[in-house]
Amino acid sequence: MRRRSFLALAGTMASAATIARRGAAFHYEAIFSPALRAWYTGFEVLVTGAVLSSYETQVLRKGVARLIAYEWISAFYPDDPVSAPLDWQRTVRGNAADWLLNSRPEGGGAAEPGKAALWYDFASSNMAERRAEQLSSKLQTSGYDGLFFDTLGWEQLPPAVQREFKRRHPGADYNRLQGDFLGRLRRALGPGKLLFLNQGYRHADIYLPHADYDLSESYFTSYSNGQTAFRP
Repeated sequence: MRRRSFLALAGTMASAATIARRGAAFHYEAIFSPALRAWYTGFEVLVTGAVLSSYETQVLRKGVARLIAYEWISAFYPDDPVSAPLDWQRTVRGNAADWLLNSRPEGGGAAEPGKAALWYDFASSNMAERRAEQLSSKLQTSGYDGLFFDTLGWEQLPPAVQREFKRRHPGADYNRLQGDFLGRLRRALGPGKLLFLNQGYRHADIYLPHADYDLSESYFTSYSNGQTAFRP
């Protein structure tokens, strides 16, 4: 599931607490029709593809208990403001030698087909600290309740980026470093904010201690031409 595919789907989430209403839903379009708004406000948690306009946020707030904003944890697409704020991208690229694992955009892994990304180096404590501050500020100013982190883990990196990480940091554990970042972010956010992970269960001991929710994606359905279907 990628944000920019702009698909609407409902997800099943596992949490330590029982959700009283209908669980979590995901909708990545920037504008909701009245029918969609009525549907999605029936859920306890709604994940949107970005921080929406103040008007749309206020309307959704009338029905949704928790609003969560999408965030790709591992990378961003250069010069794409939907992928990451441009001012943040400039800061990252100004520190590229320490903060990024590649100087030229690299496709593969969890990147969208045909697109290339710049991938964070979680071994950089300075990057982790600054990014935690940036995301914490984003939540505070937006009024959102938390962040949904897409596609965690070593398995989601392109092979070339994996090789560069191993070259720079022999013996280091990328997953554990990414988990350390989530712990740092949790402390920066303070109480009341939520971290919603995607596939954190793959390394449960590392990621789930920092999570309020974790999403297990379906492998037996597909979405095409406006329809959800079962795979053969």
